[in-house]
Amino acid sequence: MELHLDGINMSAQGNEWCQIISSSLPNLKVLSLSNCHLSGPFHSSLLKLQSLSIIRLDNNNLSTPMPEFFAKFKNLTSLSLTTSGLYDTFLENIFQVPTLEILDLSNNPLLHGSLPDFPRNRSLRILVLRKTKFSGTLSDSIANLTMLSRIDLSGCNFHGSIPCSMANLTQLLYLDISMNYFTRLIPSFSMAKNLTEMNLSHNH
Repeated sequence: MELHLDGINMSAQGNEWCQIISSSLPNLKVLSLSNCHLSGPFHSSLLKLQSLSIIRLDNNNLSTPMPEFFAKFKNLTSLSLTTSGLYDTFLENIFQVPTLEILDLSNNPLLHGSLPDFPRNRSLRILVLRKTKFSGTLSDSIANLTMLSRIDLSGCNFHGSIPCSMANLTQLLYLDISMNYFTRLIPSFSMAKNLTEMNLSHNH
């Protein structure tokens, strides 16, 4: 049910490691293969693993776009792909997975995307897009993510005003939106009683 092989040099291509895991571990819930010298692209055979809740593939050279089928993991709670060579456009439908609590795509400088309008009652707690090419504006609907405790959008290309609705994120502990192109006023975060760090530097 859990596979933790972090730090083991596998040097495997995507169609190889994806198909081996999906065919031999049908009930897998946790897949943790960070620092394994894995390559991409992802193979759709992974969709057989419908029990997957945690995917950690940090620090691999996947060199692939993010496949749309990741949005079909109905039990997914944590997706971490930092420094993994993702490129092209990140599809918004993955943000809409209702069970998703942690999304970390940091340090993928060729990965583009924007944030969607978020519906109410989503589970997202941690959103880290640091040092990607995500851009656009932040919608007022970000306040619908009432469980958010950590937001790191530093070193991206966001612009426009910081939504006043973010003042309603009462669970917020950490906010870093530095090195973007935000303008105008800073909302009050007085309702976030446990906020310990806020970095708004290098904006407009």
